[in-house]
Amino acid sequence: LFKKIADELGTSRLQPVILVGVGHLGLALLSYRGFEKEGFEIVAAFDAEPNRKRDKETKQPIHAMAQLPGFIQKSGVKMAILTVPVAAVQEVTNLLVESGITGILNFAPIMLDVPEDMFDRVFAVNVKSIYLSALHMVPPMKRQGGGVIINTASTAGLRARGGLTWYCASKGAAIMATK
Repeated sequence: LFKKIADELGTSRLQPVILVGVGHLGLALLSYRGFEKEGFEIVAAFDAEPNRKRDKETKQPIHAMAQLPGFIQKSGVKMAILTVPVAAVQEVTNLLVESGITGILNFAPIMLDVPEDMFDRVFAVNVKSIYLSALHMVPPMKRQGGGVIINTASTAGLRARGGLTWYCASKGAAIMATK
């Protein structure tokens, strides 16, 4: 049963992610193995200067930015980690969204301007799911005299983080809805 559920949810395999911006932070993240424990794998990186000499070798290929749209469309990757300079963040975000990326982990300390449907997806997953679960679970729990609902939120709902404005807001809403 566990395997069947994991296969259905897509958690039996690592979710592919791309990284954009291979400066110091991007290079460190390419070497970080903690993503795999969380179910993610950085499969490729993109940079304005892909052939620049770097302090470390990476197992992931580093491609030119011009290759990004084609790679996303061909590979079906839906998530990106963004470690580009602040001046380039919005332009790169627009390119990622236009190319089919639906989830962005942004390390720049600014709020991204994303399409409203992307904002809606974040709140649907993190907040509306709690609402819908409560609608279906609270009535039977009342009839049986009690029960427990466990939600997973994040410390991001308690403390804002630069570049994650709407994610933090959705996690804060999840914490409040659970209380």
